[in-house]
Amino acid sequence: MSVSVTCSIDESVLKNVRKFRFAKTLENPSAYLIKIDRKKFLIEEDELFENIPLEDLIEEIPDDSPRYIVLSFKFEHLDGRLSYPLIFIYYTPVGCSTELSMLYASNQPYFQQKTDLGKVLELRDKEDLTLEWLKEALNLA
Repeated sequence: MSVSVTCSIDESVLKNVRKFRFAKTLENPSAYLIKIDRKKFLIEEDELFENIPLEDLIEEIPDDSPRYIVLSFKFEHLDGRLSYPLIFIYYTPVGCSTELSMLYASNQPYFQQKTDLGKVLELRDKEDLTLEWLKEALNLA
């Protein structure tokens, strides 16, 4: 699959996503927010949150700017098994600039390929980011 690339990825982002993949979260999720610097055309770290309740994470996500969010959370299956899904969320809020939305959209496949992240969940309203939404989107309900 050929992917058009307009931005490069900061090496620390690639390293941190790899590290994040093998970390086991505590009771609350961990999230890695990644942004694109439009001037440098660079995909770079925004913030890393460990053991943050989803309600608090929602407050940290910008209202008017897209982000790539790598999220890990503890999930207990009905039979008692624990799993720690690693999720790639492509967040583009309603009302953000078309230019910014297009920049994130055009780089999303490249970022996903370079970080080896599986299924992408699209999020338009950060208030929808709930455990129920995640379980339904991942067919864990």
